[in-house]
This record gives sequence, structure tokens and C-alpha cells, in this order.
Amino acid sequence: MGVQPLYVRPYIFTYTDGAGITAAIKIDPVTIMPMWFKPLEGKVYASDDVDVYGLNLSVQVEQLTLGGFGFYYNMNTYPLSNVTLTPGENPTYQSDMWWFGLYAEGKVGPIDLNFDVVYDYGDVRKEFGSPAPDVDYRGWATRLTVNYPWDEFNIGATVMYASGADQKETSDSGLPGTGTPYGSPTTKAGSYVTPPGSEQWAGVKSLIAYGSWVCRSDIGFFVWPFTAATNLTRGGWGGTWFAKLFAGYKVTPWYKIALEVLYIGIPPKTATPLETQDHMGNLEMTGRLAGSLTSSIRSTSTQT
Repeated sequence: MGVQPLYVRPYIFTYTDGAGITAAIKIDPVTIMPMWFKPLEGKVYASDDVDVYGLNLSVQVEQLTLGGFGFYYNMNTYPLSNVTLTPGENPTYQSDMWWFGLYAEGKVGPIDLNFDVVYDYGDVRKEFGSPAPDVDYRGWATRLTVNYPWDEFNIGATVMYASGADQKETSDSGLPGTGTPYGSPTTKAGSYVTPPGSEQWAGVKSLIAYGSWVCRSDIGFFVWPFTAATNLTRGGWGGTWFAKLFAGYKVTPWYKIALEVLYIGIPPKTATPLETQDHMGNLEMTGRLAGSLTSSIRSTSTQT
């Protein structure tokens, strides 16, 4: 209870901090974690607040954790920045969004496995002002990493796909009443989106800065950092896919060399400023100097 992390599969779904309650119930072999968070209160006497309800279930099967989660964001004010304390004024937009996910993490024989698939579903409605059609949100993303450690070596691969929005149906804001680049009204957002406040973009377990604001996180509906805390956004991945190969060698107990090669693509019809495919390679050498102090040397090449 109190201000705490909302932390569920952060590399694909969400990590943020806020006021809420998280419980953990153990019924062997299942762990049940119900959650409730209050991102926004608004006016005390009005139904303009925002509530988050979630449930995360997991079970341990030998060395593998299997789980699933569901989250409901009841946003009576949307975007969250549109809250007003002025009597008689109401937020223009409201939204109800659901996220459902399955995951697996751990060892399968000698292989380290990390898998996620997440589906988002909901809508954004214009409740006040001139009428406009609702915008339906339907998107999904999946990610799989396999890593094979062998003595001082390791080799592995990661693949990821996140659905994108069709620019004939979606404006850059995804709000009802806004127009697409083709002049038609916004009615659908097919991109995978992350919840308001999610910091999914911040950490993607990669030596290469892909998916963070360093590498154009403004591929989302709004430009980070100004509105990602209050809006549905594509996070770091929506509307892209990638395939990555990586390998490493532990030269000494305190010194490791790692190599990554990453290919980034864009699904058909996706509305994004990225218009080409990117090939990236990264070489990193990391050494431990003393205690928790480390040194790192990186070399990156990019071809577009």
C-alpha cells in the first residue's frame, strides 16, 4: 500500500511508480497478485478520476516461470493531462483500455528462454464538445529471446513484432475528431500501445539504443518526454519489428566481450516517420575494475 512500482513485464508492457495496493497470494504452485492503482483523482465530487485494476498469475514449473496478466485502465479523464479542477468543466475525452498478456521465463534444458505476447483492446471517446466517432484500439506485440550458454561462451537470438497503425485510419494523436494524413476521420488505432505512464521504452535489454527516446521514441502518437506519462503511446516498439543475433565471451571472471547484430523493419501500412529498414551492429567490451565499478567500450555501425 502507498507509492510503489507498477511492474509487470516491463520490457514489453509497463513499469512506473504510483499510489496503489498490491497483494501476493500463494496457493501452490500458483502465485496470485491482484493490484489497484490510482493515477488520477481529479475533482472529489466528479467522476473524472482514473483507476487501474490488474491481476498477474504465475506458476513455477521446474526452472520455468509461466504466467499471464490482465489489466483494465478506466480513464474518465483522457489524456490524463486534461484534468481540470474548474467547477462545471469536464474532460473532453474518456477511455477504457484492456491489456492481456502471457509470458514464460527461465530454463528449458540448457536454453535460457524469455517469451511475451500482449494484446491491447479498448477505445477513446469524445464525451464533450462537437460529436466525433469513437476510436477503437486493437494491437498486439510479441517477443522471444533464446540464449545458449556454453562454458565461457553464449550465443542467442531475439525476435520481436509489434503491430502498427494504418495511417489511412489513424492520426498522429489517435484522438476522436482528428484527421488522418488522407483527410479521413480517425476511427481505428491498430498499433500496439502501452499504458499512460509506462516506461517500457526505457529498457530493452539491448546494447543498441533501440526503443528508447535516444532513438526516436517519437514514433508513438505523441513525442516523449512531454506526453508519454499521460497518453497511450506506442512505447518503444509499436509499429516495428526486429531480429537480433548476439554472442558473448567471458575472457576472464571480470572481463567480457559481447557482439550484437540487429535488423529493424516496419510492418506494412504502418504510420511512422521511419521509412527504411535499419541494420545495426554493436561490439562491447566490459570489465570490472573494483567492487561495483565497471568500464565499458562500445563500437556501433549502422546501415540504412
